[in-house]
Amino acid sequence: MKKILGLIALVSLLAAPASASKLEYFLQLGGDNHVGDYNAGQTPLYTQGSEAGDHVVTNNTVNWSVRVEASGDYNGAPIVGAANIVFDLVLTKDGNPVNVGKGGPGVAGFYSNINDGVNQGGHNEDTPYGVLHPLLAAFAYSYTNVSGSQTGDPGRIFDEALSNGPHLKRRTYPTAMGYCLPEPPAGRCSTAGPGVLAGMGAGYEQFIGEFWGGGAGQERAGVGMEGDLSGGQGFCFGLGKGVIAEGQIDTTGLPGGTYTLTLMAGNGNNVLRGDLPNFDCGAGTDGNFAVKADDVVGDSITFIVPVTGCTVPPALVSAVSRRTHGGTDFDIPLNLAGNATSEPRINGVQKLVLKYDKAIGGTPVVGLSAGTLGAVTMSGDELTINMSGVPDGTCLAVTVDGVGCADNPGNVAPTHGVLVTSLYCDVNNNRVVNSTDIAIVKSQSGVAISGTNFRNDVNASGTINSTDIAIVKSRSGAIPAVTCAY
Repeated sequence: MKKILGLIALVSLLAAPASASKLEYFLQLGGDNHVGDYNAGQTPLYTQGSEAGDHVVTNNTVNWSVRVEASGDYNGAPIVGAANIVFDLVLTKDGNPVNVGKGGPGVAGFYSNINDGVNQGGHNEDTPYGVLHPLLAAFAYSYTNVSGSQTGDPGRIFDEALSNGPHLKRRTYPTAMGYCLPEPPAGRCSTAGPGVLAGMGAGYEQFIGEFWGGGAGQERAGVGMEGDLSGGQGFCFGLGKGVIAEGQIDTTGLPGGTYTLTLMAGNGNNVLRGDLPNFDCGAGTDGNFAVKADDVVGDSITFIVPVTGCTVPPALVSAVSRRTHGGTDFDIPLNLAGNATSEPRINGVQKLVLKYDKAIGGTPVVGLSAGTLGAVTMSGDELTINMSGVPDGTCLAVTVDGVGCADNPGNVAPTHGVLVTSLYCDVNNNRVVNSTDIAIVKSQSGVAISGTNFRNDVNASGTINSTDIAIVKSRSGAIPAVTCAY
């Protein structure tokens, strides 16, 4: 797990001298939000995942979550938690953004399988800005068992204290568009690039620590701190370093390989001051309770989408030049090494069929050194390339890119291709037309066309006769020998 460190330029709620406060984020994979319990009206505690990378995806679903830790001091006094958290998530593969946005089961992209925005399980979202976007992440149920709490149910970071949450007052949800305020169509949205989940955030507008135990017990501090913070600060008790946010990524259709999920901390990551007079977790309501964190540490974590289908790209095993003679197709096998095979029939090369060692897919891109490319189609393990206008006496080079496996289109074969000598009447395949070709055609005149003599039907009429002999005689010596070899 690679850490992304940096001093983030933040908007401070209060200008402050240099200090040593810190917010550190940790990404986890494979946790469990117990969505079944949630849908049944319960409020489950989030089960944390692993902070180690190389999580292997199963069932096309990645469960991600985020926790935060607050540490350090301000003006010589320990801070008492996070006042604001702001971050985006970025999904990449091999250093490049993955072109996904809003997803869902069966649709590649970010989504939340807990339907935040709907009053379920007794927890109303208390939506601050009207109807929510299609939600792509959620605030996790992870805060529970706080000393002196009046309920054992877990709460989220913005739930009221009686629901066991810190009750942060401002919160946003990330979307593939970026964050919008107010909601569309009136609002304007920031623009998020491919693979970016923009706009996760929560924070206090005011901070008043709620009392527990009839008002005489401990008070609740900010998130990201643990244990008794009462030393010099009243009776504050840290809410812990549990998961604050979670969501899912559907990987359906994504190519196999290693992906990186990166948390990018945004502007506005603030900490709760512990230096105010008689702080006691309830002071500072004049707006001076928060100050920017000096260090904000992001995180990244990797997961593996298993390769499905073929693991070796398709390989070209044979190729033919196909023409129709009197209603029947006849194929000339093409050499894939050494001297190129001649196509001796009228109007030259018109259709090539390339055969591979497995069924093919992807998006083939074909290049011709001469002539005009026509339709390119795939069927099973064959790629058919149509063309026209290849000049006589041409060494035609055909290149192919983008051919992948049918069951793994992203597994693409390297650039490959074939050479063909387009030479009308070269029936004996020696790249020149002369008296030898005339003699061969004469010997087959009147013989029924078959798979062994069809090359002599140079006009592709379906019969070998005096017309073919005359054509070959007219072509003898008309074009110099053609050099065409791999």
